[in-house]
Amino acid sequence: MADLIRTALTNRGLDVVLERASGRSEQHLNLMAGAARVSIYLSLPAVPPGAVPVETQEAIGRADHVVLDLSERARDAIPYAVSSQATVWTDLHDYDGQSAYHRPFRDAADIVFMSSDALPDPRSLMLEMRAEGKQLVVCTRASEGAIALDAAGWHQVDALPATVVDTNGAGDAFLAGFLSATRGGEGVGSALRSAAAQAVRALGSRHLSPLLDER
Repeated sequence: MADLIRTALTNRGLDVVLERASGRSEQHLNLMAGAARVSIYLSLPAVPPGAVPVETQEAIGRADHVVLDLSERARDAIPYAVSSQATVWTDLHDYDGQSAYHRPFRDAADIVFMSSDALPDPRSLMLEMRAEGKQLVVCTRASEGAIALDAAGWHQVDALPATVVDTNGAGDAFLAGFLSATRGGEGVGSALRSAAAQAVRALGSRHLSPLLDER
């Protein structure tokens, strides 16, 4: 799977800096009912011992944007991201506003994405994060679309019609679509629509992305 992902990225002209971990690529079994999902990890590669590799540090130092995944290696990279000139993004996924594991990622990020799965009132948490100095906070709400809050106020996008094959990866595709759109000069409202379109592509894929269906 690692080689499949790397090939899908490099075939699109992306520069890929990677580390080889022992064991199989991450795999998990998802138990799903409606909007609820429980993930049972079947395999999880061990984080390579030692400091963040120099090549990774240098890549962070050159980057305009750094996206911190919720992982142990990304946690190790937080100091390098914070001290860089990059805009730091993170996706807190089903954050409840209290989890200690998520806190370092929340504190480090300039731009925060999350879902409303564990949040009956996401707007209050989004306002709290804006008061902390976040540039932008985005919350995806499954079939209810997504909302965002920045200095200009609230933004909203409805969910787009989709043929759902697999919901895995839709949130990651949403963030990637948003980042790509803003890099292309789109404003928040337009970027939300572009993000929703990318989520639809993932929903229609039997893998995490249509790129992986092309093997």
